Amino acid sequence: MNRETITAIIYTGDDFGSFAECVEIFVVTQGDSLDGVVRNLTDAVSLYL
Repeated sequence: MNRETITAIIYTGDDFGSFAECVEIFVVTQGDSLDGVVRNLTDAVSLYL
């Protein structure tokens, strides 16, 4: 199985939760907490691929 790396940048905010964007592919998502944004990011990348 050939695996590649996808880099994501996660931004956290005091008022609005967190959001993340991937560098290599066009995926952006948000969440109420860090755990939420990571969970949403995992789902969004899986759907994209």
